[in-house]
Amino acid sequence: MRLFFRARLVTLVGRLLDSDGEPDDSGDLILEPVGSEVRALRSDEENELKAETDDRGDFKFEVPPGLYRLRVRELGYLDAPYYPREIRLTDTPPAPIEFRLLARPKGSAKAVVVDREGRPVPDVKVALSGKMEDGAQIFGSIVTPASGRIEFTDLPLVEVELGVVAPAGCEIPPVKVQVGRSEQTKFILSCGR
Repeated sequence: MRLFFRARLVTLVGRLLDSDGEPDDSGDLILEPVGSEVRALRSDEENELKAETDDRGDFKFEVPPGLYRLRVRELGYLDAPYYPREIRLTDTPPAPIEFRLLARPKGSAKAVVVDREGRPVPDVKVALSGKMEDGAQIFGSIVTPASGRIEFTDLPLVEVELGVVAPAGCEIPPVKVQVGRSEQTKFILSCGR
């Protein structure tokens, strides 16, 4: 058996795009051998069949000729969708491929900050934190406008924690919410006695 690092190599290049057609630099690509002559590679050489995308979504593999399946592991998700067809790599390099990711369901988390009388409170920071399926952290913050209402948009459908960064002397416990539910979280800012 010829070792992978001594084998004749061919190149596969392409670009990973998000569901909107924009370059995606957050995915890890895995090229899985299908043909028997490539399948015999040792397991400790599997890392040589993985590639990351650059800031333009471009990727490159240099592997032995054979039949392959390409899949992508998106940041935050456990599943890894496959490119829609198998790729045969020969001495004649294939045309660059584009791998466009499917749209994932998204949602929002809404909150309003009011005082004891129910009036909106502006200029208060509301923070969001949570974890994706694979444990990747998501976080952000928004300062309330005059209406006291904020909305975090384009979020994965996971449970997040919303909390108010309250002024000194105020304690407002954070609230766990499921992204995508229509209800608005209400924080009542009541400081002092």
